[in-house]
Amino acid sequence: MKAIVVNEVTFYLSNHAGALADVTKLLADAGVSIRGLLVSEGFGKSVVRVVVEQEDKALNVLAGAGIDDVSRDHILEVTVASKAGVIADLSARLSKENINIENIYVTESTAQETLCYVSVSEEQVDEAVRVLGE
Repeated sequence: MKAIVVNEVTFYLSNHAGALADVTKLLADAGVSIRGLLVSEGFGKSVVRVVVEQEDKALNVLAGAGIDDVSRDHILEVTVASKAGVIADLSARLSKENINIENIYVTESTAQETLCYVSVSEEQVDEAVRVLGE
C-alpha cells in the first residue's frame, strides 16, 4: 500500500440535469484532467469533490463559472493491490490508530492496482500516510 498527499477541490452545484456536464466540460476545455471525482446529493445541491492535475487552472475555471464556494483540502491518494479485502485492510489500519475516514472513493483499477482517494481530518493526514505506508 502506498499513500501520498494530494489536494482535493470541493464545491457545490445545483442538483439538476446538465450541471455536472457543464462544469466538467469547462474543465476539459481548459485542459484540466480529472484524476478523481465524487459527487453526492444533499438538500437540493450536489457536493462535488475533485482531484485534478492542474489545480490553479481548475480554481480559475470554477471562479469564471461563478462557483465561489470552493474549498481545498489535503487528502490521501492511496494505491492498493486489486484484491478482495484491501479496503477492509486500509480501513482497519486507520481505525487501529483512531483515524476516521471522512470520505473514500475508488477512481481507477487494473488487474494489479486500484487507486483510492481517502479523506481524513487535516490534523491526521501525515499520520495516515505513515500508517498506510507501513
